[in-house]
Amino acid sequence: MKKYLSFVFATLFLAAMIISCGNKKIDENGFFQDIDSAVSHAQKKNKDVIVAITLIGDDMYSSTVMDNILTTEAFKTDVLSDFSVLHMDFSQSSYEKTVVSEMASKDEQKKAVAYADIMQKNSQLASMLNVQSTPAFFVLSKDKYFITELDFDDTVKTYDDFAALLNSQNSIIQKKHSLIEATKKGSNLERISAIDALYDSTDVTYRFLFSDLIETVIKLDKNNESGLLSKYLLANADVKGSDFFMRGDAEGAAQTYIKVCDEPALLPEHKQQAYYMGAYILAMSGSSDYKAILDYLQKSIDAAPESENVASIMAVAQYIMNSVSALSDDFLSLEN
Repeated sequence: MKKYLSFVFATLFLAAMIISCGNKKIDENGFFQDIDSAVSHAQKKNKDVIVAITLIGDDMYSSTVMDNILTTEAFKTDVLSDFSVLHMDFSQSSYEKTVVSEMASKDEQKKAVAYADIMQKNSQLASMLNVQSTPAFFVLSKDKYFITELDFDDTVKTYDDFAALLNSQNSIIQKKHSLIEATKKGSNLERISAIDALYDSTDVTYRFLFSDLIETVIKLDKNNESGLLSKYLLANADVKGSDFFMRGDAEGAAQTYIKVCDEPALLPEHKQQAYYMGAYILAMSGSSDYKAILDYLQKSIDAAPESENVASIMAVAQYIMNSVSALSDDFLSLEN
């Protein structure tokens, strides 16, 4: 059966400061090992990317999919000819490849460092795709834009099952291709409209993959002729804040939201959301700067005082004030 996970990839970020070494980017099955290599190949060959995520050895269903689907001749013949396939495995055996003994040769150490770098990059992508269980399959465009997720369940056991599932997504894939192509043509306003259509047609979970398109809207529409500039200023803060947060920099993530509030084009409701996110990230990261947190929450309220969200924001602020008061009381009782 499927292996359900809470994908917290913090352990992989031990490799965050490691410099990538030369290592082959494609494995014995013809699968790419990292997204950059898969996308580069896809762009050269004008193909989409299939991202396959497994826990080989730790999840029996992943092992079944690997043996009965991914390594079959039919998959090699049909899928590898039409797609650039990225296989990301987060099993215990994959983790073990990132660590070698002190007695290991320089070549073995070099390979471990390179594989740790690959695992780090893959963990970032898996986080962006919000992977909850394995095996999981996604289709991305050659531009690394989200197209669709294959609805994998225990009934998909053979290559024919997989092929039928993939074929069932053809209309969605073609529609997304049309939307993507439209973002590259026409006037600035036409491109912005196309980007907005693509963005809105995609579940909020996967919109982080549109970071370059979000920045394109901001560059093309500095005077807000489309009326969409505020929406994409906040979306850009979401992307950059998420990047900071995934790198363990909660303060940087919070400040990304606070800084965007200085943008004149930001609408009151978006400013309210940005200030709230800045406060929320600090609070959830365990920050003891309660003054700043409460200040951002008040600014969130003031940004759109008639908003339906004000009551909820006030409740959060009150909860924090009560918590701070309780902490102060505890401290005083200890002193006495």
